[in-house]
Amino acid sequence: MDPLTAGILVVLGKYAIDKGPGLIEEVGPAAAEKAGELFKTALNYLRGKPNGQFVADGFEEDPGTYEKPVAKELETAVQADPEFAARLEELWVQYQQAQYFNRSELKGLCFDMGVAHDDLQGETRSELAQSLVAYCHTRGRLPELAGLCRKQRPNVEWPLP
Repeated sequence: MDPLTAGILVVLGKYAIDKGPGLIEEVGPAAAEKAGELFKTALNYLRGKPNGQFVADGFEEDPGTYEKPVAKELETAVQADPEFAARLEELWVQYQQAQYFNRSELKGLCFDMGVAHDDLQGETRSELAQSLVAYCHTRGRLPELAGLCRKQRPNVEWPLP
């Protein structure tokens, strides 16, 4: 199985289990929303193919049992339809990016750490994140920041101590 299909299948399975609430806890609301988009896009596409309706409906009811048939159908679809493959890849990238903190969530991290976000530099999300990391680094608080990040996004591999 190609890496794109494998990664998407994991997200589809997690989303199918509870339609989002469990995923929100794991990766945050923005990523869970993208997972839902990915889920709908993939299964709706499969429903338009011969035998796809049966496989997609079965997957929604029992993701474990229908994982292999969905994987096979998705791989076939991705190879046969470059436009569909591009759309899945776009959603996959958006899902991965959304696992990280948005600007509001970064401000929440600052609050949790007792850091005044207004004192940090950065207009964009990435600038604010870099400023928070630098702030924590100079004060020996990177482990604390890493712990909060891991707690709020346990499925992301954080390159912090």
